[in-house]
Amino acid sequence: MVDPGFLADERMGEEWEENDTLELAAIRHLYQDLSCMADRLLTRATCNTIYAGLLLSVVLRPTRIRAVLLLLSAQIEWAFPALSQERHDALLSLLVARGSERIIRERARTFGWKEEHTEEMRDLLVAGLQDLLRVQQLRRAMEAKSKQFALLEQSQERLLSFMRKYQDLLKRQQGPFPGCVHCPGKCFFRAEVSALLTAKDEQWVMNELLSAEHHSSEERYHSVVKAGQTIVQSWLLEEINTRPGIGIPAVAYCVVLHAASHATMTLYEQVVVGEKLKPTLLGG
Repeated sequence: MVDPGFLADERMGEEWEENDTLELAAIRHLYQDLSCMADRLLTRATCNTIYAGLLLSVVLRPTRIRAVLLLLSAQIEWAFPALSQERHDALLSLLVARGSERIIRERARTFGWKEEHTEEMRDLLVAGLQDLLRVQQLRRAMEAKSKQFALLEQSQERLLSFMRKYQDLLKRQQGPFPGCVHCPGKCFFRAEVSALLTAKDEQWVMNELLSAEHHSSEERYHSVVKAGQTIVQSWLLEEINTRPGIGIPAVAYCVVLHAASHATMTLYEQVVVGEKLKPTLLGG
């Protein structure tokens, strides 16, 4: 059996060149095939959206990470249904490694991280996610629960470390929008909201914000809050229209600010939107 983690290690190529035995040559050929498949999947817009949702889940809802990984697994099944389970697992592990590296390097370019921070964040994210994948494989193989729990605990430690360091690296004194002045966690969710927010989402928020059917300012902003929170719940794969969990109001605030900035609202109007939303979504 080929260890998916072995195939996901990009550095193995150097060892293959030096030790090109028949077994390693076969593994090398398999890696090249899976590498091409991973590259094909990573060109799809759907995968980019999944990775943004994955980062949001790591920061806000670690319990939803497995559900997001299942979305990546479904992309493999959709594109390559003939793969055996073993090769499917190997491709998923490789896809997690490459996709995580790509999105971390995107964040590094956006926020100006140092290379050592970029590599540390990549390594923590990849290792934590691949630990989770291995837990799933151990469960399917009916391995000892003690082994599963130890690997799960290791994954949780790595992802918790990633989450804390990630937020430290994202922290800003000034946000890009007028309403950011009220936000206590400036830019914690900026990159994910920017990646996940669709034109349809923005239209929904602006329709509620500008609708002539609302009879009061209170009714208007209640509808805007509901739209924003429902959008975020969908990103986190949570049940829609349930009571928002921790963090969702803050992300919804960011959603509305993004939508308002992309519309034809003046800076003054954006200030007013932030002021109106602050009591409900930021608690102040």
